[in-house]
Amino acid sequence: MSSFKDWKGVERGVEEVPHGTEAASEARGLLPGSRSDYKPGEKEESMKVEVLYFAGCPNHIPAVERVREVLAQEGTPAEMVEVEVKDAATARQVGFLGSPSVRVDGQDVESAVRGSGAFGMMCRTYNDSGRRAGVPPPEWIRAAVREAKGR
Repeated sequence: MSSFKDWKGVERGVEEVPHGTEAASEARGLLPGSRSDYKPGEKEESMKVEVLYFAGCPNHIPAVERVREVLAQEGTPAEMVEVEVKDAATARQVGFLGSPSVRVDGQDVESAVRGSGAFGMMCRTYNDSGRRAGVPPPEWIRAAVREAKGR
């Protein structure tokens, strides 16, 4: 068994499982989005989830973690892309509504702002059950994931 420290500095244990063993096959089946009928070379339809942020945003990593948690809970495979927005011109170009912003298949998880043109280099907050939060509520991410699955 080997170990590593995660981004919070917490020691985590990792056990190596030899490729091609029954244990490796079982482990693959536990991964979100894994399929027992997968065949190498087969293309799997996958949604794209983007977390847009600017450097130094304290809510960037918590937003990424929340998205990963929801995807795991939903058992949904997705391409996770973290997009660093470096300046106001880029913010306008990519439709950046503030840091962090989460989009599922190009749609913001906050449906009320999807038509907004208020792009720029700013912190973004979300109304989570009547209080302001720095990351979108899991329910919004879940709804956006389910909406994307239905398309």
